[in-house]
Amino acid sequence: MNFNGKTERRFKLNKGWLLFFTLLLIYNANIINIKYPESGDNLPVKYLAFSLTKEFNLDLDEYYPYLFKKYPYLLYNQNIPYYLINTRGHYVHTQGPGGGILSFPIFFFVSLFYDFSADSQIAFILTKLTASLLIALSAIFVYYGLKEIADEQIAFYISLVYSLCSCVWSISSQQMWQHTGSEFFIAMGIYFLLKGIKQRKFIAYSGFPLASAVVARPTNGIVFMILLIYVLHKYRDQLLGFISCAFVPLFFIMWYNQHYFGSIFIYGQLIYGPICALIKRGTPYIWSTPFLEGLTGVMFSPSRGLLVYSPVFIFSFLGSIYIWKKKEFILQKYLSIAALALICIACKWLSWWGGHTFGYRTVVDTVPFISIFLIPVSEWIRTKKVLKFLFATSIIVSLCIQLIGAFLYDGSWDKSPDIDYNRQRLWSWRDSQITYYIRRLTVPLIIKRK
Repeated sequence: MNFNGKTERRFKLNKGWLLFFTLLLIYNANIINIKYPESGDNLPVKYLAFSLTKEFNLDLDEYYPYLFKKYPYLLYNQNIPYYLINTRGHYVHTQGPGGGILSFPIFFFVSLFYDFSADSQIAFILTKLTASLLIALSAIFVYYGLKEIADEQIAFYISLVYSLCSCVWSISSQQMWQHTGSEFFIAMGIYFLLKGIKQRKFIAYSGFPLASAVVARPTNGIVFMILLIYVLHKYRDQLLGFISCAFVPLFFIMWYNQHYFGSIFIYGQLIYGPICALIKRGTPYIWSTPFLEGLTGVMFSPSRGLLVYSPVFIFSFLGSIYIWKKKEFILQKYLSIAALALICIACKWLSWWGGHTFGYRTVVDTVPFISIFLIPVSEWIRTKKVLKFLFATSIIVSLCIQLIGAFLYDGSWDKSPDIDYNRQRLWSWRDSQITYYIRRLTVPLIIKRK
């Protein structure tokens, strides 16, 4: 049977969307019996989305009395939960407006047909659905981006590694963290940059998602600056277009910071950060973690380590070394610098372990970057049996760990005793988060069999 070019292109497009819908089903497979706990970091998102739907504003003034009464987490100034900032007569989300804005379209659409409250189960489900949609879309951007520099089969397999063998699944797709929007926009930005290697106009388009990533998560400011330097270095003719595309998101976040905090450079986390540091570290300095402690923790901690929860990315670090030996991998070098910068920020942050969470939440934003570094080693893996076996084993282990996070994580390990004040537990293999949930799954089965 002969296929013309149009039919063949349609088939390829459908393969990408097949990936999207498959991931959407997988990410929401636990929606009926969901145990995933809400955190103060993402709890206000649904209230902000609801506030935008009902009043079209970015404050949570009307919800403060209810939130203070029902969710009094880490109170400061006697009566303010850590996830809220009282500033200029308004209460706003400490984590910024990004999650609420991204959730708003779905909240608004559903509100046209169904009356629900911000504290209802449906609001919780809608934020989860928004998160899963954004992460599934980010996987499409990873897939089509990788197709620009690798063959289709490799691109497809690596996009699966990105979406199912990392905490992108167990964290970012489950609730509207800052990381969710961050990864969506970073993946989109990388797609445009990769496509821009052959079609220069896409370099300019990357300005919008990379600037939007800053709105989603402030630490992406360093990513934006690094990739702005890349555009200045390689595509000066696209610099004006890049800045023009970045203007609206950057203007918005500067207006938001100026309006609520009195400075374009102040974010909610910088206001609450010193208070949190004083509670958790005994010092108001938010960058108080010794660098080597943080680096060892985010990479190798039995309960937070990137290479523990996703050992498949050991190969990514090998790939990142390889790209620095080749002159042609200019973009990849800049991407590796961006990923390293995010890791360094997480290493110095007052709570490198990310509080109550599953796995390596503080560095999960690096996954769109480090997934790309699997490409340089893909040929080695194909041709060497030992590497192929090790790679396949690392994929299976990574996938199983993410299954634990998606279906078993309920926050109980973090609470008993509280991980924020018993950080020695982060280094225990016997009492690690992973072994804890494996025991909870297997012990009842063993007892039942006996």
